[in-house]
Amino acid sequence: MTGPVTVAHELSQLLAKKAEVDLFYFDEKNGYRWTNGRKISFFKLSRKWREYDILHSHTLRPDLFSAIQKTFNPEVRTIATLHNFFPVEYRIEYPIPHAIAGTAFHYLALKNKDALVAITPEMKRYYQGKRLQNVRYIPNTRILPQPTEYIRQLALRISDWKGNSILLMTIGTVNERKNLFTIIPLLIANPEWKWIHIGTGPLMTKLKEKISDQKLQHRVLLQGHIDGGSALLPVADVLLLPSLSEGFPLVVLEAFQAGIPVVVNDIRTFQELFSSEVLRCRPSDVVQFSSAVSAAIHQKAQLTEAAYRRFQKDFSPDVVSAAYLSLYENLL
Repeated sequence: MTGPVTVAHELSQLLAKKAEVDLFYFDEKNGYRWTNGRKISFFKLSRKWREYDILHSHTLRPDLFSAIQKTFNPEVRTIATLHNFFPVEYRIEYPIPHAIAGTAFHYLALKNKDALVAITPEMKRYYQGKRLQNVRYIPNTRILPQPTEYIRQLALRISDWKGNSILLMTIGTVNERKNLFTIIPLLIANPEWKWIHIGTGPLMTKLKEKISDQKLQHRVLLQGHIDGGSALLPVADVLLLPSLSEGFPLVVLEAFQAGIPVVVNDIRTFQELFSSEVLRCRPSDVVQFSSAVSAAIHQKAQLTEAAYRRFQKDFSPDVVSAAYLSLYENLL
């Protein structure tokens, strides 16, 4: 899961401007460069964690680690950010026995937290329904990465390939939850459109086979993983998120900053997070999906203007970091 890692990393950099922050991590991540981070071992308990006022963790192992530290140092305040719905995410990522165990351990890791942060209103209600205490909503933020020289050159090649076509873009893991196979009927129904996907995943081979079966290879670019790939957003005409479920869609915030209109699945997460800044539809209905994409193209100016205003009001780094600082101050 790259989203929680990105959020934790960027949040630590934002908070460091206003508080004393140390960043720790357990694993190196391919293609990921930590800024001022220190690698630690889960089982090495020699660090004097009681020196910190607050331990803020993200994802299972850090949440377990802070739960253990809280047991030995009750005076330390602990916070966990909840990035997804555990049963759904673990079922997609792991075999069933591992998913059941991971879900159980994660709930256990949250029991002694002083506060929990849900990144969507739906997620807040969900975890409150699981009898977890002191859950509040603070959205994610995301800073659109600046393009590297490699990205700039790749963008030129993609623009040449695009030609005069409408270019649709998706970014993320190729798995069941992202629902990317619904884009194939969309392309069949709209022969003047092309599609680029950035990312890889367990269903990539099957996706390539479906594209080949429909003889769409000349209209689809499957770019695989690209570091900082969202910096390619400006070459697209529309960003698509046909996802069956989502935690918090960071790529939507990136599109808001890039000035690219967004079409999403009409699911509760998107209904509650966004209003007039995006267009919603049922991707399983190819006629409705096509109409939403066409509307996004024609309404680009008003959609992107509303999106940028919304980003600045509710999702900007300043707004989100201020919400976290307020939470910290209230706990101390």
